[in-house]
Amino acid sequence: MLFSRSSGEEANQFHADVTEGHTGASAPESQSAGKEQTLNRIDKGKSTSSVIDEWLSITGNLQTDGDVLVNGKIHGDVRCKLLIVGQQAEVEGLVVADEVVVRGAARGVIRANRVRIEKSARVDSEVFHRALCVEEGAEFVGMSRRSDDPVNELASTESQSAALQEVAEKMKKSGSKPAAASKSGTDKSAAVA
Repeated sequence: MLFSRSSGEEANQFHADVTEGHTGASAPESQSAGKEQTLNRIDKGKSTSSVIDEWLSITGNLQTDGDVLVNGKIHGDVRCKLLIVGQQAEVEGLVVADEVVVRGAARGVIRANRVRIEKSARVDSEVFHRALCVEEGAEFVGMSRRSDDPVNELASTESQSAALQEVAEKMKKSGSKPAAASKSGTDKSAAVA
């Protein structure tokens, strides 16, 4: 899926990067091959790539099995295979991906196996990662935590949270209330001599 008015150089580079399986620079002659390989991936039902152009602003969640290049703004959660946040782009929300490359602004929580924060990036996030690279000159405010499985840990946390919410809803419906904690300063029976 391509959300772009033009086939700009950065979009072409993104397609070349994705089809070659990396996010580094590639030779110009591989760009046309990259487009062809991307079209072949679409035809074979494999994951594809999407470009959110600079004129586009999305409020809401974005989920795909493919790769996403953001040059615009996203205010919501993003789940994808590879996320590249362009230099002028902004992403605010939870990001869950196999790999994340930030060149622009990111705020929220990032959970990815590999995270690269480039020198032009402005990141204010909690970053859960297996591998992290922060280039000199990047603005990084927040915390990073190494994890063996940062993507799937979230699924476990989400299921625990959903189970707790379900219990709370059942308790509301049944009228039962959780036991209240007593204040030790006013409850003399709780005092120990």
